[in-house]
Amino acid sequence: MLNKENLDDLIREISSAAQLRTGDIPDIDLYMDQVTTYIDNKLGGFKRNDKDKILTKAMINNYAKGGCGRKPGLLIS
Repeated sequence: MLNKENLDDLIREISSAAQLRTGDIPDIDLYMDQVTTYIDNKLGGFKRNDKDKILTKAMINNYAKGGCGRKPGLLIS
């Protein structure tokens, strides 16, 4: 159960986590699996459980279709 103390701990943990800046992401064409693995490695600490995914292929496709960010030069695998 989430109480005030647990919420305060969670806020401190998230606030102190290293941020992933867009400049940290390689500016080269990547296979979709490489992108999802890279993001999962960098932000995996925010998963609720090991089976969760931080970013999926479907998310990338939906973001691209929705015009979020620049058009990816991803190589589909």
